[in-house]
Amino acid sequence: MTFKAVSICTPYKQNLSNIMPLQKYGVPIIAIGDPVPEDIAALVDVMFKDNGELISYLSDNEITTVIHSEVSIENTDIAYILKTLGYKNIFIDHGAGLVDRGPDSKSYYEGIAEFLGVYDSYVVGSEKQKEIYERLQVKTKLVVLSDLKLRVFMEKNPVKEDILSSLGLDLNKRTITLVPTWCTPSKNINNNVFPQSFIVTQKSETIETLLKLIEGHNIILRPHPNLFIHHKEVMDEFLSINGLYLDTSPDAYNCMFASDVIVGDYSSLNYEGVRMGKLVIKVNFLNQKSLTDDFIEIPHISGLIDELKKDLPCPAFSESTNVDVISILSDSVS
Repeated sequence: MTFKAVSICTPYKQNLSNIMPLQKYGVPIIAIGDPVPEDIAALVDVMFKDNGELISYLSDNEITTVIHSEVSIENTDIAYILKTLGYKNIFIDHGAGLVDRGPDSKSYYEGIAEFLGVYDSYVVGSEKQKEIYERLQVKTKLVVLSDLKLRVFMEKNPVKEDILSSLGLDLNKRTITLVPTWCTPSKNINNNVFPQSFIVTQKSETIETLLKLIEGHNIILRPHPNLFIHHKEVMDEFLSINGLYLDTSPDAYNCMFASDVIVGDYSSLNYEGVRMGKLVIKVNFLNQKSLTDDFIEIPHISGLIDELKKDLPCPAFSESTNVDVISILSDSVS
């Protein structure tokens, strides 16, 4: 089939990051919003105020397929309109793999599954993720295309020492990067409250642990941007730690790649760290059974010190090569 596609995002940078790599393969990125924030507008190819402008653009340019950056009420409305007009809809999920949210991970996938009927195909990040949706009897075609963002990053041939030098960090010290996530304090469909990050739930313990480690290690804090909005006082306490490096760059990959150890909680960055070949330690403060055995798991951040004393093996980074992204996406709607 002829595959001519655009990627669409609602005006949130974290969602845009899921599909930005497609520009490398000639797929233009568009955004809808009135107005589109300046930091989003600088990253996209085309902007529209409303769905009518989008549909006119698709028609004028003979577009056949639209790739969506997230499942949301707004995007499923757009997808439904496009489906009735004969367009193909592809949804690319957030993150690189499984996202553990709440005491019941399955509830996250059930929530996503409810939206998938208007999409022709759903691009997931791993075989494990695909298996979960198959168990939920999702009818939408499931396509595995992992490491899209990571593949583009690795093609730049990053060098760990160069990154550390650019950050002003000591090349002779072990580097630890914390990648705490953030969840809105709401309840999911099973009436479970989504967890906050360990730097919120275990704030004092985390600060105490970092103070013990910071003398002999490079410590990078790469928080979810929403932590600054919803937990500013907590973040201010961490920023007062002398010697802590704060990374607020748009992409977490540089600091993660420069790391020896990545410490996370319920974020998909854990999975991306594993794919980079990094030792990933998950602060599993909910004692929730993970859907993978790729992490070292500790219930409290203070356990990090004991884990760092061990000679722990790191997974090998196996780069996917010769992957024709456009062919995979074309096949997903054929």
